[in-house]
Amino acid sequence: MKIQLIAYSIILSSCGLSDSEIKRDWWLYGSGYHIGDQLRNLEGQFKNDTLFQSGEPVATIFSTERGFLGYDDEIVIKAIDSDELGYYHYKGD
Repeated sequence: MKIQLIAYSIILSSCGLSDSEIKRDWWLYGSGYHIGDQLRNLEGQFKNDTLFQSGEPVATIFSTERGFLGYDDEIVIKAIDSDELGYYHYKGD
C-alpha cells in the first residue's frame, strides 16, 4: 500500500498544467524574472507558450508543475531576451 501511494504521488506531482488552466487562472509573482506582480486572465496575452505585453513577446512558458500536498501550482517563465527564469504561483481562477 505504501509503495502504491508513493508511486501515485510521484505521478501526480509530475503532471503539468494545460494551456487553458494557465490562461484562465490567477498567478502571483514568486521570484526571478518579473513581468508583473500578478498574471491574470491571460487569454489575450498568451499564445503558443509565449506571453505578450502590449503586443510584444516578453517571455515563454519554460515549465509548469501541478502542486502537491499543500504546494501551489507553479509556472516558470523564461525571458525572451535572456535566460532569466521567473516563478509564478497559482492563487485562484
